[in-house]
Amino acid sequence: MRLNEVLREQLGGTYSPQVSGGISRLPRGEYEEDIEYGSSPENVDKLGRTVLQLIDSLQRGARRPRKSTR
Repeated sequence: MRLNEVLREQLGGTYSPQVSGGISRLPRGEYEEDIEYGSSPENVDKLGRTVLQLIDSLQRGARRPRKSTR
């Protein structure tokens, strides 16, 4: 959800980013995340940096406030 908000709505750089992932416990605990999106050549660096910043903020446990439904 956040990826779509930032890449599509804020930056206007892509239409439909996709995220998939998985977790394995054996033989050792690890996880994998795949992020895919299409963009024009001039947006590649900007969008790539933004995706890495979003991943970094998630790894650090950064959370954004929830929108109130009241």
